[in-house]
Amino acid sequence: MYILLLFCGVNVPLDLLPGWMEAIGRGLPLTHGIEAAREVVGGASLASVRDLVLKELAVGAAYGAGGYALFRFLRRKVGVAAPSK
Repeated sequence: MYILLLFCGVNVPLDLLPGWMEAIGRGLPLTHGIEAAREVVGGASLASVRDLVLKELAVGAAYGAGGYALFRFLRRKVGVAAPSK
């Protein structure tokens, strides 16, 4: 958990992290939401952080789709049938 917080820029802005850490952080689910919250607390309007919120939603959707695909793959690999209705 603490490593996730470090890579997402909770304690240190991503711009101050080494390049490789910043690159990893940009793909993590919390990063853009934390950046948007930081800007709103600093006085920015919600409209000005719209792009960050959309990026956060896109990353979340990608993680959700990847998780669902992995679940389906593993369910077929193990041979567990889908629950009947």
